[in-house]
Amino acid sequence: MTALLLALALVTGMPAGAKTLPTDPFQRCAVDALAGKWGALAQWQKDAYRSGLDCGLTVESGLVWITHYWPAEGRDGQVDCRGNRCTARTAACNKLPYGTVIWLEEPCGLRTVLDVGAKRNDRAARRYGADFWVDRWNPGPKDNYLSRYAVIDSAGRNG
Repeated sequence: MTALLLALALVTGMPAGAKTLPTDPFQRCAVDALAGKWGALAQWQKDAYRSGLDCGLTVESGLVWITHYWPAEGRDGQVDCRGNRCTARTAACNKLPYGTVIWLEEPCGLRTVLDVGAKRNDRAARRYGADFWVDRWNPGPKDNYLSRYAVIDSAGRNG
């Protein structure tokens, strides 16, 4: 068996005895993120990824409709519904509770629901076949799209 593992390691370039990454996209991203693949994480990101991994969280079967908002949209693109400055952590959503962390496959990463938006966005999400809508705050405009997702709620209950 050891010889087989060593041969596999030589063929794949993977160190002998190395753990394989999970097949679930959220879990794979969480393992990579916690290992520092994309640089240092903020504590809230570490906590969210660990929480998701600890409870076995996996990607949902549906999709989320992603739109974007940014500072050029005026006050709504600069501060959230509680008057706090929007950051790369900020997301708006009408269907998830305030403080819920959501992982988005495209682009791979976390956002926290800190804002709300127009109800018409929820209707648009349904038209596109999505479970719900999330508006990502960005420093500039981006295209809208569908993405797979995983929900890490604010109370630590996941799924």
